[in-house]
Amino acid sequence: MSNNMENNIDLVSAPKKSFWKLSIPIICFLIFNAAYSLVDMFWVSMISGDAFFAIGASMPIFVLICSIGDSIGQGTNSIMSRSIGFKHYETSYNALIHGIISCIIISLIIACLINYLDELLRLILITEHANLVKIYLIPICLSSLIFIFSNFFCETFQVEGNSKTPTLVIIFSNILNLALDPLFIFTFKLGISAQHMRQLCLH
Repeated sequence: MSNNMENNIDLVSAPKKSFWKLSIPIICFLIFNAAYSLVDMFWVSMISGDAFFAIGASMPIFVLICSIGDSIGQGTNSIMSRSIGFKHYETSYNALIHGIISCIIISLIIACLINYLDELLRLILITEHANLVKIYLIPICLSSLIFIFSNFFCETFQVEGNSKTPTLVIIFSNILNLALDPLFIFTFKLGISAQHMRQLCLH
């Protein structure tokens, strides 16, 4: 593992070069992700105006679920990186296991919160087209472990200083997403359900 780290990035002997090597894939991903979101919402708008509203209203909750995986992954990444640097490999392994367990526990809690989804939607002032929002959100909440794990492992894969590989995986997934959108929406005629089906397939 330590040899692989040296091959990927060295912040000590060449900090400027390593900085760009680490940050350029992340910058490319953020630009690509923003463009992807615009195209994705374009396909959704072709279903109906109500579907466009429902997906947009659901996005804060979906992003929150994904952010949980990001947050746990970043914390785990930090502990693992420092532990590997000090050659405390057992501590690094324990951090990974605790991160995985945390993801599982939180995903179970999110699944249980479906019983209170109506109250949650009223709390964030979503009363119009609430049924459409629930059609999208209920499968997302039930399968939250998939989304949390996906973001968690994208973060922990960077523990060796390799930001290129997870970025390429995410970009490839998003490109595939763009192909699945019209397939599910127009060919299979799944309507708003196409969105959560597509998310599940890609994650």
